Amino acid sequence: MADKRIEGRDLFLAGKYFEAHDCWEEAWQEETGAEKLFLQALIQISVALYHASSDNYTGATGLLEKAGSKLKQLPESEQNKVLVNVSLLLNQFSREFSRETPINRLNTEISSLNHLVVTLLPDSGQVPF
Repeated sequence: MADKRIEGRDLFLAGKYFEAHDCWEEAWQEETGAEKLFLQALIQISVALYHASSDNYTGATGLLEKAGSKLKQLPESEQNKVLVNVSLLLNQFSREFSRETPINRLNTEISSLNHLVVTLLPDSGQVPF
């Protein structure tokens, strides 16, 4: 399933959030434990950004909150600092979306999130849990 993780990552980085969700969902169905929870959080983040790009800020905010909750449930690892940064960004997105800030005005935040997704999903496709 590493191929679907990488394919999803690349689609996410290209701003194709719904398509990324589809790839990660295929990988998610095959996983268990922490990896499944991690992929579910990524799915929720990608769908949240898709909703925001369609001006559905309420849906986006709710999914970001759910994704943040899932990330907090993940076990301790060397990647915790990255996950903390993802959680902080999710909170920032939630605040902006609650103000109905268009996603195209959040380029710095999107760029930061993309960097963190690459860190969490390297080319090997191995997740850190």
